[in-house]
Amino acid sequence: MVIKKLRHPKHEFFVPLRRFVRSRKKYLLLSLGILIFILMFKDIFILLLLGTIVMAIDFILHKTRFPIHADFLFFSSLVITRAYGFNTALIFAIIAGNLPEIFTGTFDIPDMLSTIPVILLCFLSDYFLQWNIVILGIIFSVVFALLEFFIALILAEPPHKVIFEPLVVLIINILLFINMGEFILYLMKI
Repeated sequence: MVIKKLRHPKHEFFVPLRRFVRSRKKYLLLSLGILIFILMFKDIFILLLLGTIVMAIDFILHKTRFPIHADFLFFSSLVITRAYGFNTALIFAIIAGNLPEIFTGTFDIPDMLSTIPVILLCFLSDYFLQWNIVILGIIFSVVFALLEFFIALILAEPPHKVIFEPLVVLIINILLFINMGEFILYLMKI
């Protein structure tokens, strides 16, 4: 007596699944590789992600010649200082703050000088490690806006750069620190 293999309808579910995996094997392997990279090198991934966001926004603002230059460099640098230290934030601020201007061909003295207050305040934030990131961020955002105001005033920038831009940057930074400061710092320290 020959025993035949019976096909049960319950097992037919795996046939389309096998076909799906076989046809998209390289995409699934790529996704798995990216997931392993994120899990193994979380810190590098977060720095790359923040850097890409900061540089993309800065690149778009310079490429479109938008008159107000408000980006997330200060917020990102201060959070990176708190999570990874001043040296990492220094490299991040120099690269993310100046690379978009170099790529768009709009690299000038005011843009170069605007990274100096970021670096200075990141250095000072190392001395306030016991403070809450939201409180420190709000205080340093006010100081940053004042420094930006005085830099624009000294360089005889147009009136919208002297008055309006530091005010917009102040509002954006305060909102970022209140809404996302602790959350992003938590993600970096997991």
